[in-house]
Parts: sequence; structure tokens; C-alpha cells
Amino acid sequence: MQEDGNYWDALKFLEEVKRNNKNMVYNIKYNDDNKPEGIMWMLPEMREDLVRFGDIICLDAQKRDYNKPGWPYIGPVIKDNENHVRVVCECICIEESNEMYCWILKSLPYLEPRWNLQR
Repeated sequence: MQEDGNYWDALKFLEEVKRNNKNMVYNIKYNDDNKPEGIMWMLPEMREDLVRFGDIICLDAQKRDYNKPGWPYIGPVIKDNENHVRVVCECICIEESNEMYCWILKSLPYLEPRWNLQR
């Protein structure tokens, strides 16, 4: 993400999706050297699920084998009113760490202001 052109491809893709879907939002985490460390995004359905069912959120990094660089994928999930698992955002980052989990949780109200982390 920091050394090759994949970051720019991802950013271009997110901008294209946002042009076609105005309610899609995303956020990028940068380190102190202004290099990207994580990209997260939320589709409109994810935003609605977070607002309606976001009292309890589960986090785990997974799917490293599904992308060429082996980046952790973090997809925070909730359970809806029918007890189905629903993803509330998706994130690809350079490492699985407590700092990354905190950034994701703190970014949720930034991406969806109707949801409050303090509930």
C-alpha cells in the first residue's frame, strides 16, 4: 500500500464508486510520514445497518490469503433483527493492530454521523 501503485488504484476506484453512489463514504488512515496505512469504506446499506443494529460490534482481521499483498481485511460486523450477520464497513490495512482497530471504531461516526460510539 505504501510502496507501490496499488494505493492510487484503490483511491481511484473508491472515487469512481462514490461518483456513482453519492451515499458511499470512505476514509484513509495516514501515518506520521503521510503514508497510507488503511482504507475503509461504507456502502449505504452498511450505514443503515450500523445505525439500526450497531449496539454490539465484532472485529477481526481475516482474508489475508485473498489479496496478493497479504493485507489484513477487517470487516466489523453486527447482528440484525433476524440474527443475520451484517458487515458495517470494510477495511484493508497494512497490519492487524489495536491501533488499527481503534482507528476503525473512531472512524465509524465520522463516516456515519447518526451512529454514536458512546451509546
